Amino acid sequence: MVAKRQPAQAVDLGAIFPLLCEHVRTHGAAKWTDLTRLGVTKPLREAAATRLLKAGFEVTPKLVRLPVAEQIQSALAQRGQLPLKGMQNILAGCAAKELPSVVEQLVHRGAAVKILRTKAQWLAPPDADLLTADELRALHRCVTEWSKQTHQALAAGKRYLSIWRPDVRSLLEVLGTFEQSESKTKPSSAEVRQRLRKVIKEQVNPTVGLAFVPNVVQSLELPVHEAQRLLVEEARQGHLELRPDSGTARFTEAELAVAPCGPDGSRLLWIRLAEATA
Repeated sequence: MVAKRQPAQAVDLGAIFPLLCEHVRTHGAAKWTDLTRLGVTKPLREAAATRLLKAGFEVTPKLVRLPVAEQIQSALAQRGQLPLKGMQNILAGCAAKELPSVVEQLVHRGAAVKILRTKAQWLAPPDADLLTADELRALHRCVTEWSKQTHQALAAGKRYLSIWRPDVRSLLEVLGTFEQSESKTKPSSAEVRQRLRKVIKEQVNPTVGLAFVPNVVQSLELPVHEAQRLLVEEARQGHLELRPDSGTARFTEAELAVAPCGPDGSRLLWIRLAEATA
């Protein structure tokens, strides 16, 4: 005699809903197949989607996620700045084509600003140290004029045409006016190194004892090449340790470019203070 198949036990969506929310918040996003393992059967999926939407999550046919705008603002708070290109690799459950509209909304409501660093566009917090529109126009006029002069001098070739050095000093003085505070003096080498140790301690993940190098470089507020040189010098003197990462696919091109290059060509993405220094 064939035993009768027992009907599947009904799942109480209300009972498992806190678990669903916690899972999505922890991972940033969760596929429906993952939520099925937590008890959301196909008959419950529509009801679960409705409740998750009301709870503030974004729901797509394939997954449930924290709102992309919320993820971006959280990443900004942690990293300081985010490259627009490749930002989807930092976020969870987000496609590159979704980002432009979300970024524009954040900028429109004053929750973030877009900045140009070298040739790449980045997203920064609204209180970022930016040039004003008047300063930007003045800088444009300045560099345009000097671009013409240097081009003319170089084009002279064998006739040799150069530029008077005092004029260049005057240019540097003009560029110096774009500093936020002219009264600030350049910090000493010891102050910069002390600042580096402080930043590393602030950025270190206590679980692994390491800090993310791009975050450290960003917090130092130094030109990238100066920050890289400082890190390498401190590592050579044994004050800190720089480590590569076994897999670079999960990092953006901008993050890899900020990290110093190791002897084997790898990018040194992680850092920790030496015990004596810490």
